Amino acid sequence: MGIEERLARARRLQARNRFHESAQLYTQILAKHPNHPDALLGLGNAALQNRDFNGAVQWLERLLKVVGPKKQLLTTLSTAHSNCGSRLFETAALPSALTHFQRALELNSHNTLAWRNLALTQLQLGESQAAVVSARQAALLDLRDHEAHLLLARALLANHQYPAGLGLLRILSNLPLPDELAIGVAEQWLLCHQPDPAWALLERQRSRSMDPSALASRIMSLARRHGENWQAAQWLRRWLKQNRANEKQSLDFARTLARAGEAHKAVIVYQKVLATHPNSWPAKLGATLTLPVVYEDARHLARVRDRFAKSLETLKNWQPTTPPLLEDLLWSNFLLAYQGLDDLSLQRDYGDWLHHWASRAQDSPPQIEPGRLRPRRIGFVSSSFRNCTVGHYFGRWPGALRQGGFEVRVYQLGPHRDHHTQTIANSASKFCYLNRDLASCATQIAEDQLDALIYPELGMDARVLVLAALRLAPFQGCAWGHPITSGLPTMDVYFSCAPMEPPEGRNHYRERLALLPGLGTSYPAPPQPPAASRGELGLPENRTLYLLPQSPFKIHPDTDALVARVLAEDTQGVLILFAGQDRRVTDKLLSRLRAALAQAGADPKRQLLLLPVMTRSRYLQINRCCDLMLDPPHWSGGNTALDALSTGLPIMTLPSAYMRGRQSAAMLTLLELPELIALDREGYVTQALQYGRNKAANETLRGQILTRQKRLFEQKEPMKALTSFFHGLK
Repeated sequence: MGIEERLARARRLQARNRFHESAQLYTQILAKHPNHPDALLGLGNAALQNRDFNGAVQWLERLLKVVGPKKQLLTTLSTAHSNCGSRLFETAALPSALTHFQRALELNSHNTLAWRNLALTQLQLGESQAAVVSARQAALLDLRDHEAHLLLARALLANHQYPAGLGLLRILSNLPLPDELAIGVAEQWLLCHQPDPAWALLERQRSRSMDPSALASRIMSLARRHGENWQAAQWLRRWLKQNRANEKQSLDFARTLARAGEAHKAVIVYQKVLATHPNSWPAKLGATLTLPVVYEDARHLARVRDRFAKSLETLKNWQPTTPPLLEDLLWSNFLLAYQGLDDLSLQRDYGDWLHHWASRAQDSPPQIEPGRLRPRRIGFVSSSFRNCTVGHYFGRWPGALRQGGFEVRVYQLGPHRDHHTQTIANSASKFCYLNRDLASCATQIAEDQLDALIYPELGMDARVLVLAALRLAPFQGCAWGHPITSGLPTMDVYFSCAPMEPPEGRNHYRERLALLPGLGTSYPAPPQPPAASRGELGLPENRTLYLLPQSPFKIHPDTDALVARVLAEDTQGVLILFAGQDRRVTDKLLSRLRAALAQAGADPKRQLLLLPVMTRSRYLQINRCCDLMLDPPHWSGGNTALDALSTGLPIMTLPSAYMRGRQSAAMLTLLELPELIALDREGYVTQALQYGRNKAANETLRGQILTRQKRLFEQKEPMKALTSFFHGLK
């Protein structure tokens, strides 16, 4: 068969999408004629048709060397590089993505998509000045490209060119935009802490939208990301008055109210949904188990807990007419742990209920029989194997067990993943990214025939909790990513830290308690940012700065009187807090704290300072400039405490009865600093004042913390103990 005949046959096969066969013919030609342009072009086009962009780049780059820079080839090769970069960007391989986008633009400087993607990558890498140049090029190529102009506004704002960036946002806000772009513009306003123009734009978009139902769903997601749930609930309330609500929209309304801290209002909406849809699993769970994000006071907390216990009994007796799908069971009693009480019986009751229905769900996979054996293959399931607290705490567990001789599989639930995800993936024997429905995820995990399955946290992601309610491996366990018993009959062991547990700690768990030494992990030392002064950070000079950085839902009402007494005694003291995940929830907490300060004789206007959410680098700089961190009772700092201690910031703590209120105390014990561990509430106030105001004593503590902090980070003993635990299973 001659060359022309082979080429013709290869092209016919390629036209019928028989890419593998056509590629074989092209390859045969190249074996005899390595630089045959038609064969190289055929392989490049076949790869493009098969969406094999790496292959396309390989063949077309080779063709370029043979035939030189022809316009169509440059355009096609530029597109292939841009597509390669996009795939790498999706997997957070940013430096490699950057290289492909830059090559795409060398080949074709009019590739608008490559300019956009280059700007996005540069923004992700923190190269904001370069991103401005790239985004401006994209915008100049098409002055009517509103998406490119929005990207330019983002880049300008990231580069601190606020007048230009805000001016561009104002122009875009007054243009008729498709929903997706309007949401993007509103998001930039929210990131600039300017909610009014954001909601004015979204209100106008309500009448402009071609698909108001989809717009409503996008706005709920936007509000959740930026803590604007109350404003979103008002938007949705107005929209529902004009449109007939379906079950999903009513449930979205209830969930948005709950996230805004309006639990009572949310329950009323859930109950209305249940009245018209009596077999609605999400409505039943919401009407029964919704909890406030913050409490008015201790009496309010007690009333809510009593209602929760009674409602849980009604849930146990509920008999729906049809079994659920696994997705119907998405619920977590995440907020229960922050009440500061013994949750074992409540968690056990809910765990039994959840396991009963999850194992009987319409789409539940066949269950594995429980048992113990010497494990060879160990799996980890989480949505938090990324740059977050759980990812930092447990990211080294898979690698340690693999080094210990086990086959380790990591399952990361989507949609989030980043560079930290890739690091963890590289440490495992196999990495699986799961971004499908729960039934598919459960089936894949079960089919992998694991000997042991570990959940680093249970409670933060409701999807993970539903998976954990199934028996997907003979031996299953969980760890303290959310430090409360899972309550599930499917969990055989609970990993915790020996120094953090009280003597009676085993009585707080349904699972068998397995204690690891130290912090239970090899925690990476936080990278320290460059020094910054109080003035540079916008902090008051010549004042005692007390840091209370926890999220609002972690600040128990018992905290209020303690910090109020400290500030009443130290009239030069300032309490520094950070905005929580929702603006209205933060406002509720601030109202409660202001009342406590005023009652104690402190001055809320002078002595409370709320800071916005910021980068971790700037957050660590704030830590370094404060005098003392105040650990809230009942929920002690984990990641926040380690961040503080890494900067040398002393922490005043009051250990509680449960592990979740004893983490900072354990760290301070490892550092041999008992003077920072109070025995009672009086001691907490007295010692906080002593070490906050006394600069000499404070500096001594800082020096001791910085000298001894290596005891907390990069420790090997916990990893050895974890490996020994699994080697000891028989």
